[in-house]
Amino acid sequence: MDRYIGIDAHTTSSTVAVVGPTGRRLRCDVVDTQAKALIEYLRGIAGDKHVCLEEGQQAEWLYEVLSPHVADVTVANIRGMPSSDNKSDESDAFTRADDLRLGRIKKRVYKQRGTFGELRALVHVYDKLMGDHVRAQNRIRSVFRARGIEVRDPRYPPEEQTRLLNALPVYQRQAAELLFAQLTATGVTRKAADDALTAEAKKHSMAKLLMTMPGMGIKRAAQMMAVVVDPNRFRTKQQFWSYCGFAIQTRVSSEWERVGREWVRIRKPMTRGLNRAHNNMLKNVFKGAAKTVIATADPQEPLYQDYLRLTEASTRPDLARLTVARKIAATSLAMWKRSETYNPEAYRRQPESRDE
Repeated sequence: MDRYIGIDAHTTSSTVAVVGPTGRRLRCDVVDTQAKALIEYLRGIAGDKHVCLEEGQQAEWLYEVLSPHVADVTVANIRGMPSSDNKSDESDAFTRADDLRLGRIKKRVYKQRGTFGELRALVHVYDKLMGDHVRAQNRIRSVFRARGIEVRDPRYPPEEQTRLLNALPVYQRQAAELLFAQLTATGVTRKAADDALTAEAKKHSMAKLLMTMPGMGIKRAAQMMAVVVDPNRFRTKQQFWSYCGFAIQTRVSSEWERVGREWVRIRKPMTRGLNRAHNNMLKNVFKGAAKTVIATADPQEPLYQDYLRLTEASTRPDLARLTVARKIAATSLAMWKRSETYNPEAYRRQPESRDE
């Protein structure tokens, strides 16, 4: 007998609701948000247990500890899904159970880590530390911009720091020195994260394979591996484009018009754009790879030849760059699936996609 279980997890307590296959509400209890307590509770439920919980800070941990003890765990992205007017922990838990039972979950969050557990952790912390370092740089730049002082070297070596501090009035110098101290600290931790990420990525043979793709360095390959984990979860390149934020979306409304006694469908202008629900890290990986390919300007590289062909045909440079990013994404995914290195000649022989 199937049991559909919704969990509304919070820092100290989790509300667990159990629903039968017909939708009958069987029970609802509050359990400590601890692995042992949740596992013992689930073991006390008979039948095939199907668990659903919302995407959140604890979702990956809960997925990891609960998966071995139930038939399956679904992490749902509930953004945009309808919710009940009377919101409570109990109603949220029953809603998640019913969503799973009725198949209403349209966006499932992938939480498996495969052999990339440590790499995933390092990729996420590297991304955060890089953001902190850039933020510290911007804070310093804003201080001197506000005083009309030109920053000549954004890396802020000691001689540049001395010059900038001397240009400030005395009452602002100590505050600026503290910002420079923060920049130094974030630089040290960022470098340590960079070294750790690079060392871990080199342990995986797939990183070396992906790096044969133009524009894909060691860190971009590591980020792709950490996010994708299993390339076979994307059946087509169109699915992967959507995940990366490269899918073209069209919208149209009021497309029927009465002609005589009949309704006739008419073609109306459609709004075109890229999908907004996507993985930001992957989008940055492939857009960055496309920029590298274009900046390198290797006349023998077919990806660069594609970019030149598009711009010569009056395609806007940003749209041509997007097309190159889409090609890099699709080719990288295919290389991973087939365990093949990048072959420019094989790439040239590929037929043009209808989507491009």
